[in-house]
Amino acid sequence: MASAASEEKRGDHAKSVDTLMPLLRPLYRTNSRKQATNSPIQITLIHNVWSSAFDGSTRVLSMSFRGAMFRCIVVSLIAMLTALASSSVTSASAALWSWPLDPAPAVLRAFHRPTHPWMSGHRGVDLAARFGQEIHAPADGVIVFTGRVVNRTVISLEVKSGHRISFEPVADPAPKGSKVRAGDVIARRDPAIPHEPCGPCLHWGVRDSDGYVNPLLFVGATEHSVLWPLPAARPSGNNPD
Repeated sequence: MASAASEEKRGDHAKSVDTLMPLLRPLYRTNSRKQATNSPIQITLIHNVWSSAFDGSTRVLSMSFRGAMFRCIVVSLIAMLTALASSSVTSASAALWSWPLDPAPAVLRAFHRPTHPWMSGHRGVDLAARFGQEIHAPADGVIVFTGRVVNRTVISLEVKSGHRISFEPVADPAPKGSKVRAGDVIARRDPAIPHEPCGPCLHWGVRDSDGYVNPLLFVGATEHSVLWPLPAARPSGNNPD
């Protein structure tokens, strides 16, 4: 009788292990080409731990505890798999646009959308740049504005999504109406005009139908490091950003 009961318990936990294995295997897959997938050591370890928990030769767990344990493991696995799937989607969609400067620059001043349109804020990001550095189109589009605003030249590019991308201060901008491809040089960082408070930095703004949005969202860099430079000499005029 005892032997039959023990065999029945072993059969029960074997079925549980067989049920869990398809869920466990994806957790040991990795995006890294340097690491092996479906590690047999890890799978075997989990198999042994699960088996010992229901082995009739050791402490026999109550059915209610076994059920609760099984549910907890399944819920945890689902949560982990969901997180992995979400991470994959984020990575795949991270590069909607390319950086306007090459190489990808540091962000000297972050985006800060004001609560109301008339309030102060920072309607874009300031990128570390060099005077005279080439500015590239982040995406395919059409130049819709090139002209002076206060004391500097601004260039604006409208892309297929309807977003309007602007850079300032610039020199040698592409003419209005020009069709450009992602990566094309559309202007240079104006070598004669500093930008508060970071000197040679480049201001990058993006607008949609609802107002200004954070440009870093489109290059997958919302967690990009922000550096705070020493204040540069104040240029004449004001920066409306």
